[in-house]
Amino acid sequence: MNHNAEPTIACLTDPGAEQMLVVAAKNGDEQAFETLFKRHRQKILRIVLRYAHVREDAEDIVPSDCAAIRTCQGRR
Repeated sequence: MNHNAEPTIACLTDPGAEQMLVVAAKNGDEQAFETLFKRHRQKILRIVLRYAHVREDAEDIVPSDCAAIRTCQGRR
């Protein structure tokens, strides 16, 4: 799978393509992880906002890029 290419509409709606990204990310593919993160960040932010109630607090909780998540992954 070429992760450098822009996703097509089929990739965005195909559960099989999403599953392939998940498997690749679990296996250490940083590009796949970044694609998933970018794809789902707004949904995650909305969920956190339900509990935080203040957008700035929710944005502090949900990292704006993958670098912060990679740092946390190294702490496991």
